[in-house]
Order: sequence, then C-alpha cells, then structure tokens
Amino acid sequence: MLRFAFLLFALVVSQGCLVHHWSATADGKLIAGYAGKSVIVADGDLKALETYAAPGNPAIVEISPDGKWVVYNTEDSNELWLVDRAAKTQKRIAANAGEFLYNAWSPDSNRLAFVEKSRKDGALSGLLRIYNVKTGETFTALEECTPACSWTPSGDALFAVQAYVREDDADAHYGRLVHWTDGEKPIVLAHVAEMSFVEAISEEEVLFTSAINTLPAAAVKDPWKSFRFGLFRASRTNMSVERVGTAEVGWFAQSPDRKKLLTMVIERPEGEEMQAHLELTDARGKTIRVLKDAAAYKESGPLPPLWLGNSRILVPLGKDDARRFEKIEVESGEATDVTEAVKGWMK
Repeated sequence: MLRFAFLLFALVVSQGCLVHHWSATADGKLIAGYAGKSVIVADGDLKALETYAAPGNPAIVEISPDGKWVVYNTEDSNELWLVDRAAKTQKRIAANAGEFLYNAWSPDSNRLAFVEKSRKDGALSGLLRIYNVKTGETFTALEECTPACSWTPSGDALFAVQAYVREDDADAHYGRLVHWTDGEKPIVLAHVAEMSFVEAISEEEVLFTSAINTLPAAAVKDPWKSFRFGLFRASRTNMSVERVGTAEVGWFAQSPDRKKLLTMVIERPEGEEMQAHLELTDARGKTIRVLKDAAAYKESGPLPPLWLGNSRILVPLGKDDARRFEKIEVESGEATDVTEAVKGWMK
C-alpha cells in the first residue's frame, strides 16, 4: 500500500517527467524530441534539422551532452535505440530497458546508464547497466536499481537509487541512495522513496527528491494524511543529509553549470485540488523568482520544462491541442511565445 502511495503521488505530481521526456545538449544549441513515430533533432531556434524513423512512438528521448548521439525508448516496447548522428544510423542496444530513462548520459558522452528489467512483475527496478557507445560493450554496475541515477561531473562515479523491501513490511518498497564507483562497494547515503529524482552537484554531493516520511527524522504514523515530497542534499564527504528549502518539490532540474535549479513546487489549497507553480532558485534552494504561478502553469501533459543551456528555459503550458510553448530568459524572466516554432515539428 505504501509503495502504491509513493508511485501514485509521483505520477500525479510529475507524470511527464517519468514517462515522457525531451532533452537538450549542454550548450542548448540542439534539442531532441519526437513527433509520431519519429525522433526529431532541432536547433536552439527550434528549427527541425533531422528526422529518424522509430520502431514505435518514442517516449523518452535523450541527446548526449555533445550532441553526437541520441538514445530513446518507445511507448509500446522495452527496447532502447541509439542514433549515431554522424553516420545517420541507429541500432537497438537493449531489449528490456523498461519504461523509464533518466539522466542517462555521462558528461563525456561516451557512456549511458539505463535499467534493464529482469522480471515482469511491474517492478520499477532492475539491473543498472552501462553502455559504451564507442566499444558497444555493456556491463552491470548495480542490481535492483530504479532508473533514477546521475553521473558525477567527472563521469567517474554515479549516484543511484537501489530499491529494497523492509523485512518488517513486505508491502512497503523503499530506496537507498548510493554512490557507485566501478570496482568498489556502493556507499549508502540516505533512505529515500523508491521513485526519486536524482542529480549530482559535485563528486561528493547530490540533490534528490524524496517522500519526507521515508526519512528517519520525519517518520509519521499515517502516510496518507501527511504524505509530502521535499528536496534534499546528501554529502558523501560527511555522510549527511539536509533539506534544501522548505517548499514541497515534486520535480527539479539543474542548469548545466549546476548553479541554478528549476523546481516544480506543489501547492495544496484548502478544499481544492493539488496544483503546482514553476520556480527558479539558486543552487542552495533560495528562490530567485517564480517563473509561472499556479494559475499560469499547467503541467503540459507528457513534457516537463527544459533547460536550453544556462540562460534559457523552454516551458510547455497547457495540454493537447491547447498546448503552448514559451522560451523564458533566466536573468530577466522575460517570456517569448515559441508555440508555432515547436509545433512545426513536434506534432
């Protein structure tokens, strides 16, 4: 029951961030998305450059930081496909990659991490596999991992979430946030929700979301009544965990230079449905400005907001036929409607 509560909350708060995703290169000059059964690569001005036919409807499309590769999965299979943009070719690299792909690429664009499911019981977790795009080799890094992982800036290590079941409660599924280095035993940093968002800040520190009541200091008797998400920072150096700010954060994304955060902040008006606003903060969680208040920001179906380099953010607004897109300047907060440019290729 508790596991279902965690997953239900994550899907309600940030469904798009889990099952659909587009992406941009580190400099924001290239964007990878999808249209029908095609993967699209567009430039920073949102003009389509390349189209690749996919074996199904692409769901999560991740372009490498240097823009040379694109990896994607599809809605109707667990296959993982890799596009070589220079050769204009693509190939299948995994058959059981599951539905989710998150922070796959290493900073040098040479490796990608994904979860390969080993069973069909609906579990989120599986083998954390690392694929080398230059050699074509794949190896297993960790077992029982969820798709939430993040490479350190050097690419020498990963922060990841390993799922586990408590002995005293077989129905409750949790996660361990770990630091992994090849050839070494993973270091456990915190106990978190099984479905958490994770992004490395440095070689030693990581940001993550978690259900507050999964942390020992915030345990509660009734998770249904007080179930909340928060943003936290864990340190491998002093083995500490601290909360970042006081807002209830359902999803976040770091700028490529790791100096700013884009956060989806949850609001719970008395007697009303849960809603969210989009907020820009510094790396310590201090609010810089609200980019879109709850009235203006309506999570756009499958797509989360997207960093375009460090200075701009692409934000979907509304759903389905009423969906709009705005490009927001980080420093000024000025927004430009780019709906026609995006809809020209993302249909």
